[in-house]
Amino acid sequence: MAAHDMAANEMNAVRASVWQLLSSLFAKELSAERITELAGADLWQAFAGEAELEAAAAQIQNALIEASQAQDNNARLELAADFCSAFLQNAEHCAAPYASLYLGNAGEKAENETDGHDKAAQAKTERSLYGEKHQLMSDYLRSAGLGLADDFREPSDHLAVILALMAHLCEQASAESQRAFLESAILSWLPEFNARLGKLKLVSPLYGALGDFTLAWAKLDAEILRG
Repeated sequence: MAAHDMAANEMNAVRASVWQLLSSLFAKELSAERITELAGADLWQAFAGEAELEAAAAQIQNALIEASQAQDNNARLELAADFCSAFLQNAEHCAAPYASLYLGNAGEKAENETDGHDKAAQAKTERSLYGEKHQLMSDYLRSAGLGLADDFREPSDHLAVILALMAHLCEQASAESQRAFLESAILSWLPEFNARLGKLKLVSPLYGALGDFTLAWAKLDAEILRG
């Protein structure tokens, strides 16, 4: 294999690992073992050279270290409570991680589609769970030969699912296909999702920093794919 091909494969493997890590962090609350594992991981220092990622990566690791070094279980429970407050509450009061709630069924932001209509009524119709975006992601998963884990009882347009599929594409699809998916399935709604996440009052800075990191990483990866 040519050297440049090997370098490209290695880069794709690294990109896939980052997307997979982010998917896992949005999928469920962190266990005590996972907090300890991530707090001591070297990967956070690997982002120190990227100005867009450095600050958020440091915030994430510092929050994990603080939780891992606590003498009781309260710090982990606070992170679990933050996860619930950030992603599991009623959609009006949290940063619900479902593409359908940010995008209209035609693939454009709902707010741009409601001109001349009753915005509230149309948004309620278009921004529903298990709608077109859920079906679209389900079709993506089937075409890739993938499926949801039995213990993950969420719609297919959950952010964790979309990020995991992006990880899969890093090593299975062309750069053009990856970029198209990244822009249409992730960057089309991630900024609005992250803005909502940033407004929430959480105990730990972990999930706010995770949102900032994910958005910065998505933009950086899009630049990488553009060449």
